[in-house]
Amino acid sequence: MTREEMIKELHTRMKTRRKRREQRLTALIGFICVLPLAGLWKLASESSRLIGRSTDMYTGSSLLFSKYGGYVLVGVIAFLIGIVLTVIIRNHLEKIDRDESKKQDST
Repeated sequence: MTREEMIKELHTRMKTRRKRREQRLTALIGFICVLPLAGLWKLASESSRLIGRSTDMYTGSSLLFSKYGGYVLVGVIAFLIGIVLTVIIRNHLEKIDRDESKKQDST
């Protein structure tokens, strides 16, 4: 193998590793975004158990006016923060990939 081939293979491996790291990060961020939804599901099931089995209890507005309103608000805010962080991180990683591909094309 020549030196140029070795460098090219090294770049290919680094790109693969970077892509795997990005996939793991995306999976982690997705899991973190799902956690508030699981909390809301548990909250809704507990409130229906404590208050009654009315179909009106499964609406989001009824939770906001019960004693669990603060928890619902925190869950929604956490979900929105997760979405914003996901978008920021994805844009940052795409920018890094573009910069590195520009460097690689120029050499």
